[in-house]
Amino acid sequence: MPDSIELHTKLIERAALSQIRLHPDLANKLKKYLDLLSHWNKRINLTSLANEDKALDRLIIEPLIAANQIGNDAKSFIDIGSGSGSPAIPINLVYPNMKMCMVESRSRKAAFLSEAIRELSLSNARVENCRYEELLPRQAIQNSACLLTIRSLKLSPAVLKHLGNFIRPGGHIFVFASEKFSRISEMLDQPFSQQATFPLVESLKSHLVVIRKDSIEIMRETEE
Repeated sequence: MPDSIELHTKLIERAALSQIRLHPDLANKLKKYLDLLSHWNKRINLTSLANEDKALDRLIIEPLIAANQIGNDAKSFIDIGSGSGSPAIPINLVYPNMKMCMVESRSRKAAFLSEAIRELSLSNARVENCRYEELLPRQAIQNSACLLTIRSLKLSPAVLKHLGNFIRPGGHIFVFASEKFSRISEMLDQPFSQQATFPLVESLKSHLVVIRKDSIEIMRETEE
């Protein structure tokens, strides 16, 4: 990563290329997150993106674009396989009032996420240091989140079905996908449906696939 002043400038430039105008306060918080990420990345492998522009696009710009698709009524979200903290932390910086749960099975990465929460004063965020499967039996977390975000998790029909247990009816799954995203729709079965696909960063050929968990009433209407 470039030095602090250069990083701030580069961040604003990359955002502008995607027609994003960063508020100075948000830009400062995103830079602080990147500084912390760079510091920890020297000790543990949090991100392997060596190209600065690609790293900023992946870590920051993609989540900022995706944040535009979050409804005003979304009160909470859960991020699976949080690792470096993206897309979860940038989204939470945009929507600090949303309750955020980051799930990360590797202890050292979970420690980084916990420090990021403290340093960025994300008062509505927490980290679960476990595999997401370990959370499934918890009644309090079932059907509770308005939104679930995933990027690096390998998807399958079974995985999507499990992840759907965290989402309340009418909630959404945001899949941060590469150019090979067409198979996602083939993995879906009731109560899930692919609602939309949005381009993210053109140079990365990345897309946001939005999956909706339909309510029982909608499912009945469809069947009739």
